[in-house]
Amino acid sequence: MNLAAVDAATYRFPGARVTIECAAAGLDVWLHEVLTPAFTRGVVEPDAVVVEVRLAGDRDPRPAGRALGRLPCFVFDGEVVRHQAWDTGSAVVVEDDKYHTRYVVAPERVDVEVLDSDPAVRAAVLRVVREVAVVQSLSEPARLLLHASAIRHGRNAVLFSGAKEAGKTTLAARLAALDGGAFIANDCTLVEPGPTPRSWRAHGVPLPVSVRADTVARLPELFAQIPAVTRPSRLTLAECDEVLAQRGPIAGPTHLRLSQPQFARALGAELVAQAELACVAFVRVDDGIADYSIEELDHANAVSRVHTAVYGRRATPETTTVFEQQLDAHRALGADARAAECVARDVRCVDLRVGPGVLERDDVARALRDDLGGDA
Repeated sequence: MNLAAVDAATYRFPGARVTIECAAAGLDVWLHEVLTPAFTRGVVEPDAVVVEVRLAGDRDPRPAGRALGRLPCFVFDGEVVRHQAWDTGSAVVVEDDKYHTRYVVAPERVDVEVLDSDPAVRAAVLRVVREVAVVQSLSEPARLLLHASAIRHGRNAVLFSGAKEAGKTTLAARLAALDGGAFIANDCTLVEPGPTPRSWRAHGVPLPVSVRADTVARLPELFAQIPAVTRPSRLTLAECDEVLAQRGPIAGPTHLRLSQPQFARALGAELVAQAELACVAFVRVDDGIADYSIEELDHANAVSRVHTAVYGRRATPETTTVFEQQLDAHRALGADARAAECVARDVRCVDLRVGPGVLERDDVARALRDDLGGDA
């Protein structure tokens, strides 16, 4: 199917439906690639929230309406991104100066006005689609968004959480790259109740994958064919291949920002949407041990660690976004704490210390994956 010829499609995410209409050449193809498989594409559903992307090179430099100041728009783990906003009566208009993009946020609809089709604006559009989907999904209090990477082993998902630079991405890359491995998400994973009592599923959230230079240095064979271009994450796989042929690969260890399809391809791993959640591992690198150490967490510690791992705290006045207000989809007060309690009760939670053997020896890495993944 020629995706560029499709005017609109509805994408489903757990508890969310977003219809995307796109007039910017190439952007719809890229969006489809980075959204799937976490989002599933289908026919247009009339009651889904609409995100329309259109070229608006001649728009007024200043929106009409009452100035609202800088309002919260996008919630990430370490920050709430705010932009200048205006109230027109029927919508809230938001100016994103970084991407030269305007968002017109109304009930059940968001218009994204871009000045051109430059790949730089793709990140802004993905932010909108993701925020619209996440606020719908998290209006169900049983769901929980965690700051965690996720892989699949057999039919089970293993989550890796921890402090910044704890080694989550490196470990997920190492284990997913083993034979039979699959990658679900990096940095942000949605967990929700499964089909049977006290079961849970881990579902990927499409975010760019930030790969530190030291991870590239530790696993050079995985990233040897990344093109020498700033932010490959804003390109499709086909566009990356074209740039690679023209400019060649990166010359050495460097910080990379990849899309999840690019990351999975670099690993030689399948990119999958979800799996049954078997374990949440709280990771820290420990060069004082040869291979790895796993310590089961008691319930109280597990609750505390899961709650600490919540991605982008919501349900506070400081983090209630324009999208939540206009779409009337809010995270209930206390929902994060209650969901964290349930996850810690039902899912194995462990403290994981990782030594150099995990990166240096395949047998050690496979043993760790088996120990965490359970029934493979």
